Amino acid sequence: TTTTTTTTVAPCIDNVPCTNDCNEPNGQTSKATAIALGSHSGVICTGDEDFYKLTVCAGKQANILLTFDHAAGDLDLFVYDSTGAGALVASSITDTDDEQITVDASPFIFILVKGSGGAETSYHLTVTETGECDADTTTTLAPPTTQPTGECPSDDVYEPNDSVAQASTVSLVANTPVTLDDLAVCGNDDVFVIAGCEGQLVTARITFQSNQGDLDLLMTNGATTVQSESKSNTEELTLMVGSTGTVQVIVYGYADSENTYTLTLTPSGDCKVQYPGCPEDDRFEPNNHWNSQYTLMDGSSDEYGLVLCRGSDWYVWKDVCQGKTITLDLLFNNTDGNLDVNLFKAIPGNLRNVARGRTSSDNEHVVYSPTDASGEDLFVRIVGKYGATNTYDMLVAVTGECV
Repeated sequence: TTTTTTTTVAPCIDNVPCTNDCNEPNGQTSKATAIALGSHSGVICTGDEDFYKLTVCAGKQANILLTFDHAAGDLDLFVYDSTGAGALVASSITDTDDEQITVDASPFIFILVKGSGGAETSYHLTVTETGECDADTTTTLAPPTTQPTGECPSDDVYEPNDSVAQASTVSLVANTPVTLDDLAVCGNDDVFVIAGCEGQLVTARITFQSNQGDLDLLMTNGATTVQSESKSNTEELTLMVGSTGTVQVIVYGYADSENTYTLTLTPSGDCKVQYPGCPEDDRFEPNNHWNSQYTLMDGSSDEYGLVLCRGSDWYVWKDVCQGKTITLDLLFNNTDGNLDVNLFKAIPGNLRNVARGRTSSDNEHVVYSPTDASGEDLFVRIVGKYGATNTYDMLVAVTGECV
């Protein structure tokens, strides 16, 4: 790969039919989109294949559910082990509206979604887990007592840290940078758990000689995953520490490359301030998911004193007819946490983004008029950028007359 890509574990739905989704290019295992547990959306166009990479600790199983509108296009589901597309683990090929697979996923698996017979349609991929992790082998990182040679297969003194269950833990102290020298990727990923405080930003930077082996970088806080893949001598990412108080940093070789590297971790920012009502959140909770937990609204509505503590807040207006216009103003103080708003219309088995407010200033404003003569179900998603939390007011006006 030649560019840096960012993957967010959140609805990723293009608003133009079959212009593909925002995870592209992910048509091969080397460019697979790294995902965490939860729900993910995508689009398959003719000839397209979508690969995802999922990491689950040893002892647990991954439950993978692919849902779509079979009448619009038939999709199939495949799972490959960590050796890539040459080792098929399981497949689900039916003529129904969903495909489902349950497999062991340690240390990681590749999930493939593809169209049957050139089919194209949008889909929803939901990943959950069952079981318990094997005995915890997480170690607390200590200063190295010996230096690695820098040549594989000797690897480095922080091994084994080839999986989440074996991850080495790095504890951050305030905003003091930490540098780990003489590390090596030798045939396996290097996984680190960075312990900080919720709301704190962590910048991970790896430096190496790419002409000796290209390395790439991934970070996840459980809700958001970001990835940096380039052909330069450095990879760098920044991610906010989530509600678990940790972020994971994974260093891996592009196309099984091996190399030595230096990892620098730079914390910044302040820890999250709990707003009144957290973690109980506001009066509309639970409303954290578009197809299972949402707040049903009716016409114009001004709601004050709402709280986004974690995840997303979802609201829905049912059967908004053509001729009506919905205007939404999200009011908040950006310095306390940057919030974004996305407006979706329901389509069979999925959502399509029709309007969004994603600035870096106070407040967001979106306007949308339905185009379907039969009416539309409109979903509003309030989400914090990089996991931000905040209080907000939501003012909604539904105006016009049905036609």
